[in-house]
Parts: sequence; C-alpha cells; structure tokens
Amino acid sequence: MEPMEDDEGVSLNQIDIGQISLMPKFRSIHEVVPSLTLYERLRLDTLTSLNFIEFQVPSIALHPERALLFKGFRILEKRIEQLVIHGHIEEEDKIDAFLVYLKLGHICLLAGDYARALSAYQQAHNLGEEHFWKDSGAYYGLGIVYLHFKAYWCAIEAFNRYLYTNPTSSIASEVNARLGVCYKAVKLFPDALRHFHAALNDHRSQQTFLTVPQLKLNIALTHDSAGDIDKAYKECSQLLSETAATGEPYLRAAIERELGWLCYRAVDADICQTMEERRSKLMEAEQHLQESKQLQPESGKTHYYLGRCYGEQTPTKAHDAFLNYRASIDKSESDSDTWCSIGVLYHQQNQPMDALQAFVCAVDLDPEHSAAWTNLGNLYENHNRFADALSCYKKAIKFNPTTPESIKARIIVLERELTTSPALINTSPRQGPFLQNSRLPALKEAGNQPIPSELRQRQEEQVKMKQASYRNGSPVWKMGELALETTMPPTERRSGPLNSSEMHMLSITEEMDEDVLQREGVLAHHTKLVEQLKEHGHVEGCDTPFDSRSIKPSNNSADDDEPKEMQSVFVPRRSTRKRTKTPKREASEEAPSAKRRKKTLEELASALPKTFAISAPLNVPLDTTGDELIAKCTNRNTKLFKAIFGEESPPPTLPKPKTRDPEEKLKRPTPVINIETRKDVMSLELQKFCEGSPIALIHGLTTQLRMDLSLFSTKHMMEYFPMEQIEIRDQLKMDPDVNVTVNGEPTWECTSEKKWSTIGDYGAYQISHFKASLKEDSEKVRAEKNNKYGGDSQAKRRRTQNAIPDETRQFQVIKFGTNIDLSDDVKYKRQLTELAKMPPFCRIIAGCNLLSHLGHTVLGMNSAQMYMKVPGNRTTAHVENNCLASVNINVGPGDCEWFGVPYEYWSAVNELCTKEGVNFLKNPWWPNFQQLINEGIPVYRFTQKAGDLVWVGPGCIHWVQATGYCNNVAWNVGPISYNQLAMAAHQYEWNKLQKYTSLVPMQHLFWQLAKNVRVTQPRVYMLIRGMLIRSLCYAKFVATWAESKLHMSIMSQPKKQGDGALYCKDCLVEVWNVIFARELKEKFQVYCAHCVLKHKDENGIHVIQQIPFPELVTIYNDFQLHMINKPPVLA
Repeated sequence: MEPMEDDEGVSLNQIDIGQISLMPKFRSIHEVVPSLTLYERLRLDTLTSLNFIEFQVPSIALHPERALLFKGFRILEKRIEQLVIHGHIEEEDKIDAFLVYLKLGHICLLAGDYARALSAYQQAHNLGEEHFWKDSGAYYGLGIVYLHFKAYWCAIEAFNRYLYTNPTSSIASEVNARLGVCYKAVKLFPDALRHFHAALNDHRSQQTFLTVPQLKLNIALTHDSAGDIDKAYKECSQLLSETAATGEPYLRAAIERELGWLCYRAVDADICQTMEERRSKLMEAEQHLQESKQLQPESGKTHYYLGRCYGEQTPTKAHDAFLNYRASIDKSESDSDTWCSIGVLYHQQNQPMDALQAFVCAVDLDPEHSAAWTNLGNLYENHNRFADALSCYKKAIKFNPTTPESIKARIIVLERELTTSPALINTSPRQGPFLQNSRLPALKEAGNQPIPSELRQRQEEQVKMKQASYRNGSPVWKMGELALETTMPPTERRSGPLNSSEMHMLSITEEMDEDVLQREGVLAHHTKLVEQLKEHGHVEGCDTPFDSRSIKPSNNSADDDEPKEMQSVFVPRRSTRKRTKTPKREASEEAPSAKRRKKTLEELASALPKTFAISAPLNVPLDTTGDELIAKCTNRNTKLFKAIFGEESPPPTLPKPKTRDPEEKLKRPTPVINIETRKDVMSLELQKFCEGSPIALIHGLTTQLRMDLSLFSTKHMMEYFPMEQIEIRDQLKMDPDVNVTVNGEPTWECTSEKKWSTIGDYGAYQISHFKASLKEDSEKVRAEKNNKYGGDSQAKRRRTQNAIPDETRQFQVIKFGTNIDLSDDVKYKRQLTELAKMPPFCRIIAGCNLLSHLGHTVLGMNSAQMYMKVPGNRTTAHVENNCLASVNINVGPGDCEWFGVPYEYWSAVNELCTKEGVNFLKNPWWPNFQQLINEGIPVYRFTQKAGDLVWVGPGCIHWVQATGYCNNVAWNVGPISYNQLAMAAHQYEWNKLQKYTSLVPMQHLFWQLAKNVRVTQPRVYMLIRGMLIRSLCYAKFVATWAESKLHMSIMSQPKKQGDGALYCKDCLVEVWNVIFARELKEKFQVYCAHCVLKHKDENGIHVIQQIPFPELVTIYNDFQLHMINKPPVLA
C-alpha cells in the first residue's frame, strides 16, 4: 500500500521541467487580465500550499474555487511577463519576482499542476533563498512536489526544513507521515518508523494524508521492508483485529494482503522448519489473500501474491497460479514482478517461448530487475545459447541480486568455456551439435516478439500521455470562461443580519488604509461595499481590473531589500496594525469540539517562541544581568514584552569555501611535524600547529613520551581482556580508491552487517588472517621466481585470458573489530596511564578540553576507544560528533591510509552525497577520491605508520583504511576556542534540522563551562555569554508556560553526578533543565516543550526542573571575562 497522494506521479527523470513554460498561451479572447473582487484578492492573498488538503478533490475542474485559481494564475503570469525582460530580471525587481514566483508555486500546486509548481518554487528559491523559509508554506509545498515526483531526498530536505521553522505546526503530523514515506523509500527504516510513530502519536489534529489505521499499516510495512517479518506480522494481526468491525473494505483488504504476503515470506525465508509448518503457513497465506480478493477484487497485487502462493505448490496448482498471474496482468500490466513470475511458471511447464516473452516484458518494464535477468539467463543456458546467457547474467549481477555468488560462479564458468571453445559463441541453430534443438530467438531479437512489442507500445503511449499532461498543466488553465466568474465567500447571498464570517469581512475592509485603496482605484467601491455589507449582508464585488504593478513596494519601505514577512502579491500591506486573517474554506466541516481543541492547541503553541536556536540573534546587550533577564521573561505575554532573542530562526546552512583552489593544488600536502625532544611535545608551538591545521600528522610524539603502546597490542588484549565485548563489522576488502557493491557496481554507499564478539575471538581471527596472508605472499614470491627463470609462458597467457572480469570478481569478506570501550579507569588503568602522558591539549581529561567539563561519559568522545584491524578495514567518511577535534594513535605494526577534506567544503561534499544516494550523517559512505578532485574539492592523503599520531581538526571530513595489521586508539578533544565552539553550536543546529542526535549536549556544556572555566578570550566570552542568555530565557519561558498555560506543577529533581543528557523522544533535540517526562513500563520518556503538545491529553506527564533559576542566575552573573593584564610599556 503506497501512501502517495497521487499514485500516477512519475520520477523527475521522466519529464523535463525546463521545457514546461510557466506562461502557457491561451486563446486571444482570454488574453485580458481578469479582474478580482475584494474578497478574491483577500482570499488569494491567504492561499498557500498549507491549503493543499482543501483542494484535494477528484476533479480540480469542479472545485468551487476553480475560478479563483484561474484568475490568480493569469494575473501572476502577466506579472512574470512584466518582470522578465529578455530572460533577465532586474536587480531592483528580484524581491518582487521572488514573491510572484512563490505565490505562483502555491497556486499551481493547489490546481494540481505539479511541474509548473516545481519550476516556480525553484525560481523563487533561486531568487531569494534567504527569504524562502519566511513563507510558512514554501518548504511544505516544495516537499509535496518533490514527493509527487519521487525525488525522496529532496522531499526529505524540504520537509525537515519546514518542521525546523514550524515545529508546532498544526500539520506537523501530516509532514511526519510524508517523511515516513520518504525515509521508507530510501531504506532508512529507523527514521521512517520514528516519523510514522510521531504522526501516529500527534493528537493535535485529524490525520489527512494517512489515517490512523493507514499509519499503523505503514509501520507494519516498514518492519517488513526492514526484514523483521515477525514484528510486521504482529502489527498487522493487531491492526486487523482493531479494524474488523469499523475498518473500510479497502483498508482491511490491504491488511489481509500484507498478512498473506508475510505468511508466504515466512515460508520463503526458511522460517518454517518442517514441511507441515510450510503447508500450514501457505494455507494461512492463501486464506488471507482470498479474503483480501473478496474485499478488493480490483487489486492486481493480491492476485500476484496468490499466484506466488500457488506457484509454491506446483505442479498441482500451476493452473491456479497462472490464472491469478493473468488476472494481475489484466489489472496492472506494468508490474514487472508479475511478468517475471509468469516466466518462471512457463519455464517450469516447459513452454520456453512463452517464458522468454514474459521475462523480456519484465526487463522492459524494469531494466534493473535482477531476478528477471537471472531467470532469462537460465532459460538461455538451458537451451544452449551460452553467449546470450552470459549477457543476461552480467546484467543481473549489476542490479543487487539475492544470490550474487551463484551468478558470479556461472559467469566465470561461461567466460572460461566460451574462451576455450569459440564454437559455442555462434548461437546459430545450424552450427554445432549442441545447437540443433535451440528454437529461442537471440537476446537482441527477443524484444521483437509479439507480446513484448505490444506491451512496449502501450507503455510508451502511457508515458507520452503523462508527459503531455504535465506540459498542459492543470485543466483549470484551459477554462477561459472562468475569467468571467466571481468567487464569493463561503456564505450564501441573503438579506438579514450579518453572521460571524460577514462581520469578519466587514472588519477587514474597515481596517484597510484609505490611501492604499485609493492607489488601487477601489475607494469608491470600498465605500459602497461597506454600505452594502451593512444593509444587505453580502459583497457585491469590485470589478476594477487588477494591475499588480500598482502594488509595487514604495522606495521608502523597510521591507524592500529584506522582507521580514512575506509581502502580499494581491493585497498590499502597508498598515502596521495587526489584522485578523481571512477565514479559509475547509475541505470538510470539523466538529465544534475539534475546532475548539485545535484553536486551544494553537494558542498554547503561540505562547512559546516559534523556534529556539542557540545561534539565534540577540536583542539584549551581553551585560544584562540575570535578574533583568528573568524580569523580562515574566513580561512575555504582555504588551511591554520585546523579544530577547530571535524567535523565528532560518534553517542552518552548511559552510562553503570563500575561494576555490586551482586544480594543481587540490591534492593538498599534509601538515607534518617531527617531534625530536620532550620539550617539543609540551611546546605551545605544537598546540598552535595542530589547532591551525584541518588535519595533521605527528611523527615521534609517542616515542619521546616513552609510551608503552604494547599495552594496546592484540597479544596483550587477548591475554588480559579476552572476554571483553567488541563490535564486529563485515566488510568487503578492496583498494582505497575503489568502492563497489557486492555486484561490482561503483557506489559511495558502504554496507556492513553489525555483529558482536569478544576480543579473544577477534584476536584469534586477526592472527589467523595474518598467517594466511604470509602464506599467500610466500606463494607469490615463489611463483615470481619460477616465472623469472623460464616459467610456462603459455599457461601464464592462458591465465591472463581467463582472468575474472572486475564485475564478477569475488571480494574477500573481512571483519573489522571496532568500538572497544576503554572508559573503565580501574580495568584499563595501565592503558589510561599511558594516554595521560599526552600533552594537555591532546589529553582525554584536561582543563583545556571542553569534553572534560561535561560531567558524564560519552563513549568514544571523552573516553578512549580501540579498534582492531586487518588490511582493508575501513572507517567510513564522517565528521566527528558536533565537529569536535579528535586524536588517533596507530599502535601498529601495520599502517593506515588517511583521507581528509577541510570543513569549509562540507556543503560540496554533502551535495555529492545526495547525488550518490547516501545521507551524509546517517549512511556509511566511502567517497571516490578522483571524483572529489574532479569536483574541485581538495583532499589530504597520507599514511599513518606505527607510533604516529593524527590530529583531526574541528569539522574535518575524514575516512581511513588499514593497509596493514594494526590497532588504533582514538578519542575526541575540544579546544576552548571560538572556532571550535562556533562549529559545535552550528553542528548542533544542523543535527536538529536533520533529526540527528547531538551526542554533545551543547546547552548543558555551555553552562558547565560558565561554571568551571575562567575565560580570557573576548570572542569566546561573547559566544558563551550569548548562549547562556538564550538558554536561560527559553527555560524560563517554558517553565512559566507549563505553569500558566498547561496548569502543571513543576517538581524539583536535581541532576545526579554522572547522569547523561536527556533528549526528546520525538524530535531527538536536547531537553535541558525544564523537562516533560512520562513514565511508561518503568521507563521515562522525555519530551521537549514543542512535542509535549502532541501528548498533552495523555496521563502521567510530569514537569521536572533540574537546576533552580536562582542558581542559574548566580552562575550567569558570576561568568565574567577575565582580561590578562599586560605589563606597562615604559616610555
């Protein structure tokens, strides 16, 4: 069940947005710009993508406000013609053009013209990226369009930006549901489940995109896609019992269908151990699918699943399988899976020509259908067409087959046989004794068979029709007669007293400035309108033609260069008086209680800052005292209140380089320093050298400190800690410049299965791997000697000819032992004593290290971790948590190869990640070195030998591959510098945008620094002081809000020594000081102030304060800048 708003959406690569004009040509009688009534102007001004649900009707051409959309589109089209002169927009018109394109995107989206909506949104974003977020519907609309075109990564980015700037939005549940769909499509299943659950638990509004049962079904489908069949089965079974009496037939059909498929999967996944269990599961699957077919006979997927069930019982039910496959094709002939299954059935029934045509149909519909290519290869091989079979197998190996090793084995055999027996290459039935009975056409001719040809023709016609529909746009655009229609308010014309809506319209018209109305040429109409409203209770309309040039912002407007709120395109906003918004037409009437509840929740949310960012601009001086700040906070809900910090923050952006390096300097030389004396180790110059470098290699430091690195050797660890747990990652061994899938396809994504073992077991593996490598090397040396002294050159040539091609090479699977925790200072006392010899700026615990002030352990950051490696083990590309610096020591005996990219190129690397289909933060990935160079991204590349220390500077993107057998020890450090703190704060906000947990709780850290550190650097002082102001005031806002608005009492519960940071269960942000917690199954679930509204009506939510405000005020007031007194200069 795909929860798409439009099942007919196509991918972006199937249409060319650039060929779709934003200005379609109409008949000459409709070239005149339509006129607008006053109500239409006001209504158009309020229409955004947030009205999307209201316009989701079976036919937009029948929507009551179709005339309004037509007029708005024609007016905006005309305005674009005026602004775009010879394909160029003047600098002074860019703000105007930005607003027009943005409104055009909204109008096109509501009318169902997705292609023009995408083009308009992108034009608006290009013209005013810094203002785009200020329109609350901009990123939401852009996300809907991207989701329609199945551009999932782009949709994820747009929806995340919407939630960042509108965390308490009433449609947050809908956005979370759409994000769940996107994350499921890109196979980030944990994120998909989290967003589906967030939408399910959000009780602030009725679900529109997916209903509650649909959300639960999608949760089950996500578990299924993630491979957790048992969990998916339990979720579906529970949902089926919940919807047995009240569920709609199509929903119950979908649940039954999924249950049937899960039962079949249980058989196919070998979960059933005995034949009796298999038969029982197949019978259960058949029962569910038959029930689904009765509830929804038109579903082709149900027939396909039934065919698969019957196919497992061939030959007894082969006919039933065929009938169901045939029914599936009749209902949905574009399903490649069904065609592939039909081919398998025909092949089993010894009907090779029918099987061939079915397989060809499958690969025509989905050229990356690995199973179809594999089965087609089997068919050709069985009929002695070995060359065609080889071609099919090579196609199959590219597209993620379920059993790649068996296909590779067949390719190797066929390659060898075709090389040694050239007669087999010619597949003509008249040549060779093995080809006499072959009647199958060659692969090149198979597509010309009747069934594939007819299917291909029908599919091409459908694609052309779809492309034509995108070019034509919404059917509303061609309804020129709508220019004469008038859209009225959602109340019928009648005489009598005014109702609430009419009184609201009257109040709007009375508040409009007379000078604005006069500029628009409607003053007389306005006066008449007010009189008519009073006398008759309705609007007669205003027929003055609309010229958008008349509302161009005046030169003295403060909003010309940087509009603080989205200006109107249809209704000028010059008055500073606060006006009530025009009522919006609802898609369906909500119950009065639901409306009241929605309004109450919106009022509750508005009592807090819309967003909270630790980098928001400050509106108070830094020398404001704590008591003054608390006093300002208490006045928040009064007219005297002025914002203490920016309460609407734009989404953070990634850093970009100010200048680009020339091509010859892209392969940057690595900063290297040799330590020759112990004095060099403790010198200030070494610290400055490291802190000024993106990445640095230090030779000789461990030697000069006389560190005993043997304490970290495999032998020592196996002897003293054999039963300690170690995380194991299975990886494919390949060269550092290469990263391919298991099938040999180039990719940036790295996949590895997570397992657990012990140090003793992995150490034994490491030693055995080393011995095998020595044996292999000795054999190579012996072979080279034989060749040197006259080896068999003919045999060597034959081996070269029969060499396995790259795409069929079987990569060796190697194990990587990672994340060995060394935080226990009793168990690993000797090891930690050696690490304590490091210079202060590199130590795990030091006053100059930010992480030493956290007060609790963050594994791998303010505690050491060890890694055990064999050649080829990889640490994939990443930035350290919160952009902190890190230290890495190679224990040896082998080497490691390092790669690094400076922090300022993060944006460019992130764009490449998106292009390659990986998420920078959430996916393991290995970039292509040459591809980075080609894109103008500089890279450091160097070798770390045994005993060498690598300093990874703040924000440096790096990845590492072991080239020998070695162990490494690493940890994070945080210099108390402005650059480090600023990077960490920025990364904190970026993680919030990406819904990624920041392991370093920055609010908690800044208060710890204020309490513990004597700051002497002005920029560091200003940064920390500003963070304290924002954090203190926001905590006070939340506490006051909880007491006055939520009517909840605050309990004091001081934080215990060693307790870690708390994070919101729904949005993963740090929750500091004022915490909303609910006990569930003897565990506490923590929520932030924005997310607690979703759970407001649930019982058991408590408000806990960890640090009282008087104590915070004292810490804040005591935090001062301590200037270093310089000696006086003698005259």
